[in-house]
Amino acid sequence: MAYQTIKPTTNKMVNTCPNHTDKQIEDALTAAHSLYKSEWFKGSIKPRLKVLHRLADIIESPVEDLAKIITLEMGKLIGESRQAPEEIDSGNGR
Repeated sequence: MAYQTIKPTTNKMVNTCPNHTDKQIEDALTAAHSLYKSEWFKGSIKPRLKVLHRLADIIESPVEDLAKIITLEMGKLIGESRQAPEEIDSGNGR
């Protein structure tokens, strides 16, 4: 059965995500393990930080769209949802 996203305030389904096959999961784990063993992981943290900061920029750009999704899927207040990217960037979202 596919995964379903349920809106907490109405208990209605808002999205369905298909299951992954065993092969898809194994491929993802193999790729992650390869990266873990690579020079990328063993080397300087600076190139990884550059990628993570770029990812943060991408996440922060559509804040309103992301806030709506967070509110819809998690039931957070919209104001709290708008702050979520900042919390992740500052490390407070854990």
